Amino acid sequence: MKLLKPALLALSCALLLAGMNLQTRGVIDENQTFFEQKLLRQMVSELTNSPEIVDTETGYKVLDDQETVALIQRAVTEKGYNGDINLLVAYTTDREIISVRVTEHRETPGIGDDIDISISPWISQFQGKTADSEWSLAPAGEIDGITGATITSRAVTVAVSEVLTR
Repeated sequence: MKLLKPALLALSCALLLAGMNLQTRGVIDENQTFFEQKLLRQMVSELTNSPEIVDTETGYKVLDDQETVALIQRAVTEKGYNGDINLLVAYTTDREIISVRVTEHRETPGIGDDIDISISPWISQFQGKTADSEWSLAPAGEIDGITGATITSRAVTVAVSEVLTR
């Protein structure tokens, strides 16, 4: 009898949580889609004012008047300091980077999270780079690392360069 009340309480809470999850899943999915579409448009806004963005297996095609003007590719690196770093890399059909955005990461707050454009402009240094650019961290290469976050900087740099060389 002593265990029956806590078990019923736990079961009630589990059912309540499951029901709330089912009710909110659609709204959460819509918000994530809206956020991603907004981000995609921001990434190519310098290229075209009214892009048509078409979903593909590996990312997106950006069309302007039915012509492909850019591609946005998803990239994931497992070499982040605290795990996976998910990226979107936008580049022209000539394989020149337009912009790069981090969509998900677990890097250290205050150090490795500088890869996020809302925290630091660090990720903007990839703009204009091509497959022929020097893809190593300074002082030998052209990419400025994040002080205290060399592993994170290197992981993002390698992931972005691999998008252009595939």
